[in-house]
Amino acid sequence: MSIVNKNYLGVGLVGLAVIIFWIFAMPVWDRTSLLNEAIAERENILSSREEILKNIEELNRQYQERSSDVDRISSVVPNVKSAAELVSTIEAITQQTGMQLIEITMGESSAEQQELQMVFLDL
Repeated sequence: MSIVNKNYLGVGLVGLAVIIFWIFAMPVWDRTSLLNEAIAERENILSSREEILKNIEELNRQYQERSSDVDRISSVVPNVKSAAELVSTIEAITQQTGMQLIEITMGESSAEQQELQMVFLDL
């Protein structure tokens, strides 16, 4: 085998190795980089969900601490806006505290769509 043929054979084998690398190794490399990006994105989603769960647990703990306050307020505040029920509740509160109820003036809120209905009282 001559030196020229050996050089051609060496160049051919190197070229074949580059082509095989390009065909088989590069898709694996691309897939690995895509999977690394997907893992980073999933870790971000997981950390945000863990933070949300911590917030929910904190809110639940605060609710449990203040559930007695909520029950007390729920017993005083009527479920529906009823002037008669509101007047009788306020009258019962004033009698328990030893005050005398003389006059109640009621007004309504100007906002139409609110979750909580507001009633303005002047005692």
